[in-house]
Amino acid sequence: MPQVLLGQPHDAAFYNNLTALQTLQFYAKLKGQPTEGLSDLLTSVGLKEFIDKRVGTFSKGMVQLVGLAQALIGNPSIMILDEPTTGLDPNWAHFVKDKILEVNKKGTTVFFSSHILPEVEQLATRVAILNRGKVVAQDSVEKLRTNLDVKPRLRLSIGPPVADAARVAQTVAGVGMIVIEGPELVVQCVPEARARVIATLVNAGLPVFDFRTYEPSLEEVFLHFTQDSRGSVR
Repeated sequence: MPQVLLGQPHDAAFYNNLTALQTLQFYAKLKGQPTEGLSDLLTSVGLKEFIDKRVGTFSKGMVQLVGLAQALIGNPSIMILDEPTTGLDPNWAHFVKDKILEVNKKGTTVFFSSHILPEVEQLATRVAILNRGKVVAQDSVEKLRTNLDVKPRLRLSIGPPVADAARVAQTVAGVGMIVIEGPELVVQCVPEARARVIATLVNAGLPVFDFRTYEPSLEEVFLHFTQDSRGSVR
């Protein structure tokens, strides 16, 4: 059977009077794992200087790192993490995300929950969206995007007059909503229409200085499955 270790609850809580090393030793014994190498494990999550410090003196972010370390005890085949980057500054959050990708690459299946949707989009190969305790959608992010009627966006930096550019772009097949934002034009269109929009504007004598494309975000996907037609949370 696979070894499943519930690694990191949202509000990780440890005995304040134990050091970081003693904490891992305690959990290693609970899990029936050897206690050797735990100092190296704490070092691997960035707590080398705090191995012999009491957990009660740690910041919330440092407690999260202890939680990550105890989740890694025994090299589990399945890890379950709850909000793994909560309380971490951007540098440590980046470190934890890299660690998740690292253990996953080595063969560990990682289940994690998060309200930080860009983080989910960055890490997850498969996503489940929950609404009021029920799974309302699950698949890869790309397939969830494809199944929605949400078109990619093309953001164009245009020479004036921008209003003329909007009217020209609207004539291109496959173009939906167009929004003018200062000197930029945001065009929602099917993927194959993007090149046609640019070519049509240039041929009409409207210079395109720069352009960027944006795929529908996981946030848009999430809102689609958790809001009703009036925009209220279901």
